[in-house]
Amino acid sequence: VLAFQVVAGSFTVVFLSFLRVKLNSVPLGLVYVTFTVVGLGMFLIPIIPGLPVYLTGGIILTDERMAQAYGGGGKGYAMACVVAIGVCFAIKLLAVVMQQKGIGERLGDRVWIRSMVNVNSVTMRSIRFLLTKPGLKPPKIAILVGGPDWPTSVITGILKLNVYEMLVGTLPVLLLIAPTTLAGAFMLKASRATAVGAANALCRETSAISIVDEDTSPWNSIADIGLLLTGLSQGLALV
Repeated sequence: VLAFQVVAGSFTVVFLSFLRVKLNSVPLGLVYVTFTVVGLGMFLIPIIPGLPVYLTGGIILTDERMAQAYGGGGKGYAMACVVAIGVCFAIKLLAVVMQQKGIGERLGDRVWIRSMVNVNSVTMRSIRFLLTKPGLKPPKIAILVGGPDWPTSVITGILKLNVYEMLVGTLPVLLLIAPTTLAGAFMLKASRATAVGAANALCRETSAISIVDEDTSPWNSIADIGLLLTGLSQGLALV
């Protein structure tokens, strides 16, 4: 259990941080392509959740270079954020198709796949019961949006469900992806604001005014609010 937590948690974050550093000097178009390929590959790994992919998308795809490519300033930054959300959303939908068609349908009869999905558990049997009901009703949409990424998509393949219907039912996941990606973008802004403020920290140490005039960049508060919204949206989706 500890090994899975390290691989799915700490290692994932460290790897995505390493990817961000390596993409600093890469042409912008290649940054989008590389992030899409890597993010999609991580979605296909059963123990890795989508949350770190969305957060890293907000960090990598809203960097200063990206904002400048869309005109710079507030408008360019907002556009970079919108594109980052769109890319993460596209990655999620592509992952749904690949997990359902490539893993669930083709490998669904393998014992190890069924074991990883845990098809005989009470939870997965309940999910299976609701997914096989005709139409896109709230219970089915709730499962497609809030259920665990890999097992949910794979079991739709095992059940041979219609992939187009599954994609339509997954569309509300944008409400989870948007705040998570924006939280990553705001964290990047906050870290840069902190770095700029730290440049004069030594000078302020001996200044009496520094006691009441601390660096209070609004991006720190905005980043905290973004993380709070992420936690609320992810928690509500799980419920």
